Amino acid sequence: MFQSPRLRTFFKDESGAVTVDWVVITATLCGMTLAMMLLFRDALSPQSENLGSELQQFTISTTFD
Repeated sequence: MFQSPRLRTFFKDESGAVTVDWVVITATLCGMTLAMMLLFRDALSPQSENLGSELQQFTISTTFD
């Protein structure tokens, strides 16, 4: 099929396949995370507001007695 040894070597090389797999897996995880955030956005909104108000009231003592 391929007469040139360089072309034959190029098409047999699988070194970039792992990178493509990781890119696909990472993109899938990012997409699933965004979908879950959109799905649970309304349910988690009150809890995140409560957490924000609790954190604003929290003070850290920076002095030693």
